[in-house]
Amino acid sequence: MIVAPSNHPLVSVSGIPLSRLAEQPFIMRERGSGTRMATQDYFDRYGLSLNVRMELGSNEAIKQAILGGLGIAVLSKRALGMGSDQSGLTILDVEGIPIPW
Repeated sequence: MIVAPSNHPLVSVSGIPLSRLAEQPFIMRERGSGTRMATQDYFDRYGLSLNVRMELGSNEAIKQAILGGLGIAVLSKRALGMGSDQSGLTILDVEGIPIPW
C-alpha cells in the first residue's frame, strides 16, 4: 500500500497513475529490504524511477516521517497495522497497487 499523510494533495485523487506517484518524494526502507526490492522492481517494470528522499531502517520510523510530511512510502498491511496510532496516515488509491509481493 502507498501511504501518505492525511493532508497530502493526492489523498482525494482516485486511480492515481504510477507515473504521477513517481514524482513524489519517497521514504524507503534500507537497501536489501524486501519492501524496497519489490517497490524498486515494480517501478522498474514500468520504466519509472523512484524519487527517494530518505532511507530509514524501520517501519515505525517511516510512519513517523510520513506524519512529519517528509514524503510517502510503501508499507505492507502488516507493517501499517503494527505499532503506533495510525491517525494521520492515509492509503492512496494508486492504479495497479497493491504491489504483488
